[in-house]
Amino acid sequence: MRLFIVSCDFKNDLNIESKITGELNKHDGVRFKKDAWLLRTEATSEDIYLSVLSHLRPETCIIIAEVLHEPHYHMPQGITSWIKRNPAV
Repeated sequence: MRLFIVSCDFKNDLNIESKITGELNKHDGVRFKKDAWLLRTEATSEDIYLSVLSHLRPETCIIIAEVLHEPHYHMPQGITSWIKRNPAV
């Protein structure tokens, strides 16, 4: 399993946010900000990108990056607990 961080700037477009959120929620993960997720999945970053591509507008910014085995982070306890239960393998 891989661990990814995904961040997307929806430009306050609720329609795009809803569609992208629906795609990302198909993976095991946690949304830790309005515009950011941690995903644990067998998918590649390209798979994730292609799943949301049709919902992106030219002005929509998105980044999908694999998290290495020992990430450094400072987050609320609930998110920290999720990361510890779902390490990158």
